Amino acid sequence: MFEAPIYPAAASHRFVGECEAVIRNDYPILRGCYLQRLPAFDRMNSHATRYLGRNVGFTDVDGMLEVNGQMLILEHKGAGVGLKRGQGPALRELTAASPRITVLGHRAAGDDHTENLVISGGRADGWQRWTHADFWAWFDDWLALAKISSPQRPKLGE
Repeated sequence: MFEAPIYPAAASHRFVGECEAVIRNDYPILRGCYLQRLPAFDRMNSHATRYLGRNVGFTDVDGMLEVNGQMLILEHKGAGVGLKRGQGPALRELTAASPRITVLGHRAAGDDHTENLVISGGRADGWQRWTHADFWAWFDDWLALAKISSPQRPKLGE
């Protein structure tokens, strides 16, 4: 079984780096500008906050994998960081809405282990300490479940 760390320590990442414009076929292409090009949700957040009379805000998804109608949503956090205040309830509601959706919270916790939070069926088990082998075994189990699932996709327009 593959037991390497999930996030290499010195990984280069396409979301980080210098934002530069490159001209290709007379058309400007932006490279390394992911963070600079994210939408600013401030106006929508403040409008929703005024409308609802309480603080609300958009959240993002760090990763999503769909296999045969099974969805795995990955939410990566820094060491010791938990889900944001509204993020936990939103992810629990999302998994309660469909048994085909699982959320895996994942954060570094040392060289030989990680901390992981599984949210499924509207419930979270709390952050658990896993070795890298535990992580890959859990992921293999999820993939095996997804592999035998039959997709239940509505036709376009339904």
